[in-house]
Amino acid sequence: MKKLTIVKIVVFIGVFVFLYSCANRIENKSSNTANEKKTEKSADKKITEDISATNKTTEAKTDTKAENKSSSNNNVSGCVVFSNSYCGGVMLPNDMQEGFKKTYPFPNSTFILEGKDLVKHTITTDNSGCFKAYLPAGTYDLYMTDKYSKTAGSNFNSSCEKWLERNFGTIEIKSSQTKGYEIHYTFGCNPCEPPRP
Repeated sequence: MKKLTIVKIVVFIGVFVFLYSCANRIENKSSNTANEKKTEKSADKKITEDISATNKTTEAKTDTKAENKSSSNNNVSGCVVFSNSYCGGVMLPNDMQEGFKKTYPFPNSTFILEGKDLVKHTITTDNSGCFKAYLPAGTYDLYMTDKYSKTAGSNFNSSCEKWLERNFGTIEIKSSQTKGYEIHYTFGCNPCEPPRP
């Protein structure tokens, strides 16, 4: 009877140890699976972040190239010329009338170009009446300033406020053209003076 009881106890202990061992294996397997899934998620997240960062870098480089290209296209050059209108009342001979049809360079002078968005840009000519300036593509109204060559021979006089406020025409700057612009100012009679006889 005692032997039978001892055998039962031994069997019970063996079964308990076997079940305990199995439970540990299942727990360890579940833990390893969870760790593997966590590692996979971390790896996927890092890959996603790397791809996002790469895309942002590519977009930034593309934007920079576009800005540089745009800036390069908007550095324009050209020359400013003027012509005068006859303001006297006496009819001039034909040869003298031809002189008023000619254009002359406007050197060492500063001009205002106002865009449709009312943003004002200034250009300054060199000794030959030509300029280089940054001008975005668009249409600009032409205005004078009080910084102009008084020896160039134009009728313009900055002491007349009406002339400083006058729009002398427009010019279109194209993104496809960077050179060869000619800005033409035509000066009639001084609006601050009475008409000549």
